[in-house]
Amino acid sequence: SWRLRLFMKSLEEVQNHPFTVADLKVDVHDVMKLFNLSPGPRIGHILNELFNEVIADKVKNEREPLLSRVEKMHKLLNV
Repeated sequence: SWRLRLFMKSLEEVQNHPFTVADLKVDVHDVMKLFNLSPGPRIGHILNELFNEVIADKVKNEREPLLSRVEKMHKLLNV
């Protein structure tokens, strides 16, 4: 029925949204490798900011758009 199709579509959409930072398509290692950084609070801050932007639909939870956004954030933080 149409209700079942609507319900299935809603489930698919929910599964595409991250629930935590760990659900992002990039991780600590990606950010550290990109900028040759060591582990620390700065990495966590970057990932939290990415997560907030994904939740706000400012960037898609896909690897390339996230890495591009990390590069822009890094340039802003270094200025």
